[in-house]
Amino acid sequence: MTEKRSLIFRLRLSKKEKQQALQKAQALGISLSDFYRTQATQESSQIKLYLELGRLGHQLTQIASDLSRFPQEGVSTQLQAEVQVLVCELIKIRTELERR
Repeated sequence: MTEKRSLIFRLRLSKKEKQQALQKAQALGISLSDFYRTQATQESSQIKLYLELGRLGHQLTQIASDLSRFPQEGVSTQLQAEVQVLVCELIKIRTELERR
């Protein structure tokens, strides 16, 4: 049985924000209420992507740190540079996601 929706939640938006939300809801074929309800109650794929990029970035940072602190024979400076490039790329992606 579906829980009865009896509460009202008021939300202030600019005209532009409302229009954007309406367009997205219409593109999905759902009401504006359903659109906001879904956004508020479900983790979006963009948030999941952001979290995963954060995890990967942390792991790469740890690898880069270990490579610089504990240099081992056979670990080239080229590998260290490549890891650093990957860390920079992840930071760029994260920055882009934060702008959206």
